[in-house]
Amino acid sequence: MPIVAHTWRTFDRCACIEELVLVVREGMQSAYDELAKRYGFSKPYCLVAGGTERQDSVWNGLQALSQSAEIVAIQDARAHPRRRN
Repeated sequence: MPIVAHTWRTFDRCACIEELVLVVREGMQSAYDELAKRYGFSKPYCLVAGGTERQDSVWNGLQALSQSAEIVAIQDARAHPRRRN
């Protein structure tokens, strides 16, 4: 299981987390959708394209949050979903 899937699974199982925003490289959205299906993640999520710099990616992710979000956790997995370790 890729590192990002371990993290995603932890957030997916956490009762206090209502939504997930994953910031991924442009063009990688389908790979992450496949990852969600493969591991049966059920929590609502959206995929957002990353930016040029890390702070741009964080900003893009923050902009995608729902208005009701109160707490934000940022995990920098830096792992491609198809990479084998």
